[in-house]
Amino acid sequence: MNKEKINLVWMKRDIRTLDHEPLHKAEIDDNPFLIIYIFDENIINKPDSSVRHLSFVYQSIQDANKKLEKFNKEVNIFYGKSIDVFKFLVKKFCIKNIFSYQETGTELTWKRDREVGKLVKEIGIKWIEFQRDGIVRGIKNRDGWSEMWEKQMKKKCFENNLTKQRKLEFKNPFPLSDKLKIEISNKSDLFQPGGETTAVKYLK
Repeated sequence: MNKEKINLVWMKRDIRTLDHEPLHKAEIDDNPFLIIYIFDENIINKPDSSVRHLSFVYQSIQDANKKLEKFNKEVNIFYGKSIDVFKFLVKKFCIKNIFSYQETGTELTWKRDREVGKLVKEIGIKWIEFQRDGIVRGIKNRDGWSEMWEKQMKKKCFENNLTKQRKLEFKNPFPLSDKLKIEISNKSDLFQPGGETTAVKYLK
């Protein structure tokens, strides 16, 4: 059986539907696309990650999915090791491109990205990473950094014109556990809720 050709949008620290370059690129491509977020157990179980962090992420995904629902799209949540999730996805679909922002995080996230990058390169999948902020990855010194920062900051915001597509159905073998879902579903009046709806409200 022929596998369906799709693209992936891999969200990491950029869970929103506004001014989102990977989403923009996926929309203007001919292939349908799947949006994913991975709660990577190698990362979230470390001391620098907390339930408060994960709750904010989960709330942000829920907020994004309210906006995406009418377009038959959603941020699909996976829990497990990122490399295992990608091994599953490349078996399930014929993935042409992966669109994501570059992540500047810990050594663990860098190791994860290299591992995933090696896998998709061997298969022949093109992974296109976009600069998310003023940080320029891989430079050896700060010569010319301020000019690069100015150029990045002056870029126009992306107009994300979402369109309706046929819903991509599949059985997710990496669901959140009930225990974790309960933990990260709890909301606190002491903290700002996650999601771009609240972010825009507070910005205004």
